[in-house]
Amino acid sequence: MAGLSTRPAAPSTPLRPARRGPGVLGWVLRILAIPLVAGNFFLVGAGAGVIWKRLIPEPPEIVARLADEPGKGVRIVEDNGVLKADVSTRKVRIDLARGWTVEQLAFQDTNALLYFTGPFFEEEGGTDYDAKVIGDLYFYGELIPASKESRGFANRRYFMAQTKRGNIRFGFGGWQEGDEDNYRVFIGGLGYLYNSYGPRPEYSDPYSGLKQRLHDAIPRERLIVGRAANDHLIVMKTPPRTREEAVRIAQNEGLEEAYYVDQGNKARFIVPSQINDRPRFNLPYMLRIAEKDHVWVASQSVSPGAAAGVAKERPRRKKRKRPRPADQVPPPPPPLDADGAGPVAPAGD
Repeated sequence: MAGLSTRPAAPSTPLRPARRGPGVLGWVLRILAIPLVAGNFFLVGAGAGVIWKRLIPEPPEIVARLADEPGKGVRIVEDNGVLKADVSTRKVRIDLARGWTVEQLAFQDTNALLYFTGPFFEEEGGTDYDAKVIGDLYFYGELIPASKESRGFANRRYFMAQTKRGNIRFGFGGWQEGDEDNYRVFIGGLGYLYNSYGPRPEYSDPYSGLKQRLHDAIPRERLIVGRAANDHLIVMKTPPRTREEAVRIAQNEGLEEAYYVDQGNKARFIVPSQINDRPRFNLPYMLRIAEKDHVWVASQSVSPGAAAGVAKERPRRKKRKRPRPADQVPPPPPPLDADGAGPVAPAGD
């Protein structure tokens, strides 16, 4: 299938299981969902405003008319609360924006076309937070391996990559030796929604059993990436929806394959000067898309103490034509006669 990496080789027959009913456990979960949500709303009414914010996030604020600028490589569309970016990856540069203040400043970065969260998370460690990378990351010669805690998990997830020619590719597994010959960008740690083969047998969701079923059944904001029929990258953020509803949204938008990058209240979709996805947490990493000519300059540190923030832009310099040596400069054309019919005859002829 175009766009899906052959790593390891794809199975010869589809693995998509036959559609079945919810079963006993499914019906129990559906029944439990009502008192579960109602109980949270009751706590909110009792004054637990934090729970309300965690359950019902504020929608992103569209503060300006969405500019249709396909020439720059990104087209933004909003439809019934679903935010979608159609990205021509041959025309853009995908970067890793690092630093604990990056999401505070992303909306002001007018040189960027789009910011969105990646497969990263933060973990409380004592009185501070540590940045954790779920999957392997590679950007223009720099490899950031998955964190020690996520190493095994990273090898059982999907990835998104931008090839040397700028095309988008999706595949399965972690970074492998030799990938630098094929990719300029590699983003591992993606979760499965659907593709033409079904999930790989070794694929792993974050949780298992009842806990994972609950995470799928509870409406949450879903940040989705996928490939369109024209091989464009599609980045979407849904309003709070179940996993099954998110799959239907992606299919209705025409995605050939779809994966989730992030979900819940920390999912971000920011279009500078246009869509302000209000911060609720400080995030250590975001993915940034800009025009090709805007080179990203950022700190090499991934330490929370060395916040890179939104670094300055450095436009690529245009090559200046060097003047040719005097002996290579062609002589001026001979002057024309008064009628402009031809060169003036030399004196004395």
